[in-house]
Amino acid sequence: MRVIKFRVYSTVTGSFDFVSIEELMTSDNSKISLKGFNEDLTVMQFTGLQDKHGVDIYEGDIVTGKYDNLDVDYCVCGAVEWGKTSDSDGWICGETIGWVTSNGSSLLDLVDYKGCEVIGNIYQNPELLEKQIKGSD
Repeated sequence: MRVIKFRVYSTVTGSFDFVSIEELMTSDNSKISLKGFNEDLTVMQFTGLQDKHGVDIYEGDIVTGKYDNLDVDYCVCGAVEWGKTSDSDGWICGETIGWVTSNGSSLLDLVDYKGCEVIGNIYQNPELLEKQIKGSD
């Protein structure tokens, strides 16, 4: 069974905190919001996956890793997000929806193949993605 966890990033303090689903729900359970919080907070969901060091991977984390596609190792660095990607590695052909990196790689493939590593997040370490984009030109 998958564990459902969330973390929040405060743009006021520049720090992360962990919250329960109960802390996110309004009193009528009609939408997700941070009841009782008056800061500008961004909510990120736990993907249910861990990197090769056992670190929980959350939406907004920046991960790096390798995976094999047609006997070629691809190095990946991207931000974790919920989205869709095209998968043509022979297991599933076509578009799949789930946790992916900002460059379109499947997060599950990265975790399963050689293990990925959380190297930062988009809020405190945006330069990690900027280097990757500039390095690909």
